[in-house]
Amino acid sequence: MLYDVQIPIVSYVINQAKQMENALRSLNYTQGMISTIIITVADIFSFIIPFLIGAILMFNGQIGAGTLVMIVQLSNDFINPVTMIFDQINQIRSTKPMWDKVEKALNFESINSENKAVRTFDELDVNDIAYEQNDKLVFNNVNFSIKPGEKVLLMAPSGWGKTTLLRLLVGQITPSKGQIKINQEVLNGNWAKAHDYFGYINQKPFIFDRDLEFNITLGKTVTKQQLDEVLAEAGLTELVKEKGLNYAVGQNGCNLSGGQIQRIEIARALLAKRPILLADEATSALDTKLSLQIHQTLLNNPKVAVIEVAHKISDQEKAMFDQIIELGK
Repeated sequence: MLYDVQIPIVSYVINQAKQMENALRSLNYTQGMISTIIITVADIFSFIIPFLIGAILMFNGQIGAGTLVMIVQLSNDFINPVTMIFDQINQIRSTKPMWDKVEKALNFESINSENKAVRTFDELDVNDIAYEQNDKLVFNNVNFSIKPGEKVLLMAPSGWGKTTLLRLLVGQITPSKGQIKINQEVLNGNWAKAHDYFGYINQKPFIFDRDLEFNITLGKTVTKQQLDEVLAEAGLTELVKEKGLNYAVGQNGCNLSGGQIQRIEIARALLAKRPILLADEATSALDTKLSLQIHQTLLNNPKVAVIEVAHKISDQEKAMFDQIIELGK
């Protein structure tokens, strides 16, 4: 994960898994009822039908009473284990997908993060990079550079590959050609080193159904001073004063406005103390007024450099950037 918060997030997932266990009990109860029905049907075929057939044969003098008892007993001995096997297989198959996901989370390998404080950042250089996917060229000849505190806007139409470009910068994927350098070091596809330089602001941030503090810190331990500074920089101080840090934001942030959700995403990025913030269509889902407010919060912060990708933005907002680069031309 970009902010190296695997442990607190996994802890949260484990708690959710415990809640899932309660739901699983209900599932098992339902499965038990179904199993009972299956066994009942099996008993009909393993006892009643063989008994009736055997009784008819005995009545006709074709078999004796001992043979009838043997037929019924053998039918039970055969049908019951088969029924139990299929019942267990059904239960295992119904729960295995859920357990596989939990087990994958529990067995993650934590990345050895190198951002003990703040990495020294002097310059990011993107030199003539191109990217191909499935033998199809997504983009090529992308060039730009950014220095500490600079604000750069990358304009490109929808579908150009803007999100892919940001994934290249953080080292999630490797360019087909060209170089991405930070402080003169080539970091093509080097997630372990590259991601420590970047915070990320999504168009639709993921919000946990927890309190406000957890959604900002993502479960990491921070000091009150650090939290207060970030709240002020992200424009969340008034919300916290009004609602408190223990305010339940609701599922998918249903108790928050779109602007407040974006400010939480900004606070997460600032709390991570990364020198470069990547904004992926960060305000495209907001109205003009809110978009301007978010940009004022984001772009007036001298502590961080910002690289925003967008396909549409107002002239007033464009004037707040140091560089505007038209991609795809």
